[in-house]
Amino acid sequence: MTVLLVSSVKGTWMPKLDYLMGLGFEYEEVANMVLRSPGLLTFSIENNFKPKADFFLNDMKGDLGDLNKFPHYFSYGLEGKIKRRHWLLVDQGFLYHCGKCSRLVMDTMNRTQTLPDANGTSNDSSSS
Repeated sequence: MTVLLVSSVKGTWMPKLDYLMGLGFEYEEVANMVLRSPGLLTFSIENNFKPKADFFLNDMKGDLGDLNKFPHYFSYGLEGKIKRRHWLLVDQGFLYHCGKCSRLVMDTMNRTQTLPDANGTSNDSSSS
């Protein structure tokens, strides 16, 4: 990741680390998340972290432990993948709009499989 090599630690990385710690993660947890998913340091706070964290914590009723285990969540498209899969699973009755919904949605994002869309047609889960 060439981008990481030319980034300013104080101006670019620290605000992102501070934002994640502001969500409730401990410093060590954030460090481990970045080690597992270095791309976290390239994401925008306003355009990536905030909307995805808001959807995860408020709409999906997820908990920080799930994000800690799967920091790659932030690398998926919010509209094209995260919301689509979450609401599809809710609509199909696999999830109820309550806690622990996030784990199943994140499990489906972590697999390469075909999921039906709202019309029942299969879509390749690697697209979007």
